[in-house]
Amino acid sequence: MEEGEGETDEGQAAVPQTPEERGEGDEDAENDEQEGDTDESGEEETVDITSDGLRRIVHLMGLRGWTNDGGQYANELLCQEDESEQEWMDRNGTYLKGDGRCKRLYTEVHHLLKLCQGAPKFPDLHGQLEHLGRAAIEEAFNATQASIGRFVADVEKSTTKSARNADKRSAWAKKAVGSLYLRIIPLLVLCLKQAFLMGTAAAIDDVTPEEGRFMACTIQRQLVITRWIKLLYKVLRDGLESNPPWPITDSRKEKENLKSAAKNRRYFENHLDIFHGRLELAMEELKRRADAPRLRQQAMENDKRAQAAREEKERKVREARDRQMQLFAESTRRMRAAEPRDEYYEKHGWYLWEDERLLDMMRRVVWPDPHALKACVKRRSSEELKRRVDELRDMSRRKYEAIGVKPPLWCYSQGD
Repeated sequence: MEEGEGETDEGQAAVPQTPEERGEGDEDAENDEQEGDTDESGEEETVDITSDGLRRIVHLMGLRGWTNDGGQYANELLCQEDESEQEWMDRNGTYLKGDGRCKRLYTEVHHLLKLCQGAPKFPDLHGQLEHLGRAAIEEAFNATQASIGRFVADVEKSTTKSARNADKRSAWAKKAVGSLYLRIIPLLVLCLKQAFLMGTAAAIDDVTPEEGRFMACTIQRQLVITRWIKLLYKVLRDGLESNPPWPITDSRKEKENLKSAAKNRRYFENHLDIFHGRLELAMEELKRRADAPRLRQQAMENDKRAQAAREEKERKVREARDRQMQLFAESTRRMRAAEPRDEYYEKHGWYLWEDERLLDMMRRVVWPDPHALKACVKRRSSEELKRRVDELRDMSRRKYEAIGVKPPLWCYSQGD
């Protein structure tokens, strides 16, 4: 792609994999927790992250709408080994308009970038932890954070018409917007690239590798930088919407250049969101891994508590059932104790009503079916019924014979 040309296809972005790519979620939401740096064995937990979104925004910084310096724009932004800091600032100061605030912010970002360049690369995780723990790194991040916060606040104040020196402030804000897309945001993109390179082997020919492997702490640094870029890009976008650039002449080429610049800025926002979303997903994955042992332990404890609760409930049900049975048994004993003695049952082992039912059946049916007998006295077995029927026949026959009356047929068994 030649210098000044825009990307030709917005659909070149990877297949959606993140909340931002799907149009979901809150792009300002960050998870800066640095949980999950170690696994259960004490080794550092890492996760792979692809760099496609990052590679695209690194490329875009050399196009129209940004530095417009082509593929070697990094040489223009960075201080070279053979030049002093003053020479470097004189060379870039042309693009850093205003009263010094843009230059201060640019200097602090450049200092942070240089510190990131000295970071150990993967797989030297121990060296990376030591590097990120250095006071100079922490101070550089804090200083850049504070400067960006002041810069954004100053621009917001400048857009307030009721503010003191409103015209002067507004003029500064317009110049600051130019500084953002010409130098400050491109330098922050290079800083983000250096933070990503911590998870890779050394880049060849200044090409960002397609994938890196990171701990939570190295991902978190990238999230901080992408949040800064997103914040400054919003200032840039709002400023250009309030004061859109107009072509100086009516030439077609100049109008096309403005359209190309606007298109490249839109591409930048899209690809930045893609990469930022991948960082968030990677951090969530590390957090999930870090939480897994605790969640497993918690699930086991919950299972134990649930089992104990079930056993306690079953115990109470058993005790309640046992109490009911005991009460029923005691009640039955009391009822039996209160009942009068049944002399007929004590003599014959059968209740009078049982014998009366059997006799009534035999008087109506000489030799009743065993099932019919069973229906009369259900609580007795077939053997008991057969034996009792024979006894009743025999007792009844003898009674008839004792009074000189011929016994009826039912007084005899079927074989008699």
